[in-house]
Amino acid sequence: MKKIDSTSILKREIENATIAQSISFLSSRQAILEHFEDIEDFVFRVDLDHPPKELRGFEYHFQQVRAGLARALWKRGLFIGLSVLDDLLFSGFRSKPPSDAIAHALTIIKDNDVHKPGFILYPIHSLGINGAGFFEFFAKSRVQLAIPSAGILLRAQTNSLDGSLEFLDAARSEFGVSKRISRDTMEHYHRSRSTRWLTRNPLLAVRVRMFSGSYYENQQFLVIKLKTATSLLFLMAALQRGHSTDKAGQWGSTRRVNNEQTLDIHHYFVFERPVRGGQLNTKFVPMNVRPAELADLSALPIDLSPKFWSRRLSIFNELAGFLDLAEGEYIALHILAKGRGGRAIAFGKIFTALNYFRRSFKSRGDANEQVVNLAVAFEVLLTAKYERGVGDRFERRIKLALQGIKGSRRMQAATRDLYKARSETVHNGVCSFEYDLLAGQEAFVYTFLGVLRRVDNVSNAAPDPIGEILGD
Repeated sequence: MKKIDSTSILKREIENATIAQSISFLSSRQAILEHFEDIEDFVFRVDLDHPPKELRGFEYHFQQVRAGLARALWKRGLFIGLSVLDDLLFSGFRSKPPSDAIAHALTIIKDNDVHKPGFILYPIHSLGINGAGFFEFFAKSRVQLAIPSAGILLRAQTNSLDGSLEFLDAARSEFGVSKRISRDTMEHYHRSRSTRWLTRNPLLAVRVRMFSGSYYENQQFLVIKLKTATSLLFLMAALQRGHSTDKAGQWGSTRRVNNEQTLDIHHYFVFERPVRGGQLNTKFVPMNVRPAELADLSALPIDLSPKFWSRRLSIFNELAGFLDLAEGEYIALHILAKGRGGRAIAFGKIFTALNYFRRSFKSRGDANEQVVNLAVAFEVLLTAKYERGVGDRFERRIKLALQGIKGSRRMQAATRDLYKARSETVHNGVCSFEYDLLAGQEAFVYTFLGVLRRVDNVSNAAPDPIGEILGD
């Protein structure tokens, strides 16, 4: 999780020449602004489409300053909603004498610990934790998978509200959150809303620093955080080739034991740092915005083995680190900028390829669809654009990405078979042979690692950034 720099460093970054002019304009209007209680009062009383002469240009200059502050915070992983930043900045510009509005906003954020983490609680379905179901059933232990380096805590279904509240407390502790969760609030939502998933389904807690004035203003960042978290879980599942199909492990999977999961999933929880008080702000957010995308993220049809990963912490942490890098660069270069240049193109392809990789696990009863999605994941990751010779280029770059990795020849063979299966499926509608999807998914993980391990090689001027990364 990125560190929040000092106020002086942030101010120097934010206050470029354009924003400094806007700050000067707004500060010179203090005598007018002090007559309004807050930004809401100002917007209610002033017609910004036809403002009085002395306030012409206010909206433009205010948005410039707000955008500069938002960019500096968001690229550091601190997702404070625009409505909150509006309030903070306006209170600085209206104060008498005029305060340093940027410093004023940053000081309030830090003094109230808004920059410290809270977390999301997200419902999952179809997930199993291997070799743990009977153990929990008989011993009453807690089956959960903690990934501290990624800020993730994953829990099998609890089958009780007390068990779910215990998990929330464990997540709070794991993420270093000192404020507590209101039991009364959680019981209220459990009684009055459709929350059967809270006790019947696996639960995913993801650490995030966010503070919002309304339900949905930070949701684009929340969706990105969830994509990153679920991508890590799918990448882990792909590396369990052989182990994940062990019958003894699956027989004791939480997918099979005491599982009454529901697909009645329409909300998720957000726990934010409070400005005042000793308990976290609890928001029960309907999936009314981007519902298809959010619903898709709840499906994790995989089995994970905590025992397997306890012996492979090195690659576990490497994957988490690269995903954190990919998330941060994608936000900085595509959400907060226009996605131009070789580095932006590279991280756009990396993030998009992960979307298709996740879909390769979700067949909806159609294995051909999984094959096509996995093939698209490889092609998006490795090719700059469609042109003649794409097949040869694809195979050459697979070899370069897997260079030096144990089992690379086997994985190269798996990708050649994948390309053949994809072509038959796309052109004929069916594949004439049964493709080993697990082998292809494992090959994608190591190809992904091969690209990310060399990603610092890319230059902004590169017309084919992946080719430059791999030396092709």
